[in-house]
Amino acid sequence: RSPDQRQLRVLMALELERNGVIQEALDLYEDLHAEDPNSLTISNNYASMLAYYGEGEQAVERANTIIAPFTGNASPAFLDTVGFIRMRQGDNLNAILNFQAAARALPENPTIAFNLAEAYRLAGRLGDARTQLERGFRLAGENTDIPRLTQAVTLRDELDQQNDQ
Repeated sequence: RSPDQRQLRVLMALELERNGVIQEALDLYEDLHAEDPNSLTISNNYASMLAYYGEGEQAVERANTIIAPFTGNASPAFLDTVGFIRMRQGDNLNAILNFQAAARALPENPTIAFNLAEAYRLAGRLGDARTQLERGFRLAGENTDIPRLTQAVTLRDELDQQNDQ
């Protein structure tokens, strides 16, 4: 398949994910990755979706295997994906380090702030978690089409309940 066709299929996968058609997006990324395992964009998007939406250790391990050849890449999107995989693996310190690096590179990205907040919460750093949540909500503004927004609202509610106790 031509590179132009591949790019259209990547855009289709992004649109499927945005519309909540997760399994179809994952299937499309799986096909794209099989065709071009050396593409950072395809590998990152596929691994990110597996880490976000995949259930169980198998999905996380598959995501980790997909991104392994790109270790050391400083792309903020890649660092965010690595951070999320590390968080799912229970490696909160490395998750935080990756999310912090991604947040420095993309300081206006609310999703990265939300991911960093979750990693801080898991590490017991509740004050830092609240700070990142507030930053993420401020960056999101009125936009409700932000990845991880629902999870961030849930996290904020959980932290608020802990405050009330």
